[in-house]
Amino acid sequence: MKKILYITVCLVSILAVSNKVKAQQLGIFTNYLLNDYYYNPAVVGAKDVAIANLSYRRQWTGFTDAPVSYMGSVYGSVKNKRKVGLGGTIIGDKSGLLQRTGGYFTYAYHFDLTKKLRLGLGISAGFLQYRIKLYDVRVIDNGDDMLTGNVLSSNAFDANSGFYLYHEKFFVGVSGNQLLNYKLPFANSNSRLKPHMYGMAGYNFKFGSGKVKKNELQPSFMVREANNNVNIQGDLSLKYTYNKAFWIGAMYRTETAVCALVGFNYKDRFNVAYAYDYALNRINQYSMGTHEFWLSYTITKKKRSLSEEEEALDNSVQQLYKEQQLQQQKKKEEDEKK
Repeated sequence: MKKILYITVCLVSILAVSNKVKAQQLGIFTNYLLNDYYYNPAVVGAKDVAIANLSYRRQWTGFTDAPVSYMGSVYGSVKNKRKVGLGGTIIGDKSGLLQRTGGYFTYAYHFDLTKKLRLGLGISAGFLQYRIKLYDVRVIDNGDDMLTGNVLSSNAFDANSGFYLYHEKFFVGVSGNQLLNYKLPFANSNSRLKPHMYGMAGYNFKFGSGKVKKNELQPSFMVREANNNVNIQGDLSLKYTYNKAFWIGAMYRTETAVCALVGFNYKDRFNVAYAYDYALNRINQYSMGTHEFWLSYTITKKKRSLSEEEEALDNSVQQLYKEQQLQQQKKKEEDEKK
């Protein structure tokens, strides 16, 4: 009885890893544009700055042992020249008895296709550890010592790669994760790290009065395919940004959720964002939704381009004009009182 229960628990946990009901082995972030490095190593070095990110996602709030995902990363362009990109990331997921942690190192190279169109190619190599905590199993027989204090552990090597085509007005990226199809060395199991494919694209519409357009509308989408599954999942989002400082957005995830997003950028250095997922299936009757947080800090600050210098000058002139108008208005009101 004890041996059967032991094997059953192991196989159920491994099935959760390898299949997830024929869906994703890897975590999902609603803020996929902010966590693009998580999906595609080719984005590393696309910007002429170095960035540190932290992401945390708690799924299906209200459920005990519901999935939790986190990621920390540091990446950027060598000497801020947007040619060679280097990065490192630590990831983690926990769901029930199963826990996955790992780390990756990334190299990417970027080159010009035209004056404004660029292409990045990237590859990541890393190491993963899977742990099944059997001591958290709720057993029927209190004397079942076989499930007390035991942890199943398995290690795996992994590799990801992708390309990233980008322009100041649009971007397109395609990537593959878990490309080694590594077999997890659990006993009595044929589980593998199944390859996952991702496609991502978006377009930036800038509008507003004056030379400097302070409003930006960005429609984008991402598609995911795992385990050669015909049920491809997609995210369709729309994001509005004002003056590069504040943004809000909405997203639809096919058949599963609608999401609200909000974020703030302080002086091109510090960024914070939040996302909330509302499930469209019956799980919303028992869950209080999914919460996701994202923090980012720009470690190195790039030199301003000519257009950015012009934008800063235009903003300062507009601010000075407003101050002069307020002073004139105040003086006029004082004169009228006299």
